[in-house]
Amino acid sequence: MSPRTAWALLLLADDQRPEWVAPGDVYRVERHLDRLASDPAPELLLQALVRNRATRHAYGAQEPDGLRRDDQLVLSGLSDSRAGISAGADVEAYVQDDDIRGVVRRHLLVAASDARANVWLHSAPFVPPSSLRLQVAADLAEHGGPRERQRARDIIRAAVEGRR
Repeated sequence: MSPRTAWALLLLADDQRPEWVAPGDVYRVERHLDRLASDPAPELLLQALVRNRATRHAYGAQEPDGLRRDDQLVLSGLSDSRAGISAGADVEAYVQDDDIRGVVRRHLLVAASDARANVWLHSAPFVPPSSLRLQVAADLAEHGGPRERQRARDIIRAAVEGRR
């Protein structure tokens, strides 16, 4: 999916329809939501469908708590309470493409491999004011661990319940 269509799917799953979503897009997105409702591993399908929603960056931070209070970030994935996972010192959030460099400088973030990171920032041209259910699920699925994938599956099933 294009970034625009990926965000349309994430928004429509939370019953939000921005003015830029055309009627034809709504129909196509609804079909994808139906597929998620019937897929035995919906977290893998969702991850594939919305992979272009943002660019994922992995960082190391000495003091990640400041990121949780940064107004330019929208917490998601591991940092969202709906994940049901104790993230400890890990932070996951979305930031506007134009703001990521400032966030990295302000919080003294250092690029890291995914295995060594404790901060994951998703940069995108569009960031909703608060995280969406399927956005959280997609972020969890990207971590790839069995616990994260199971929580992603649970969140997806709750979001698309009743679509079969």
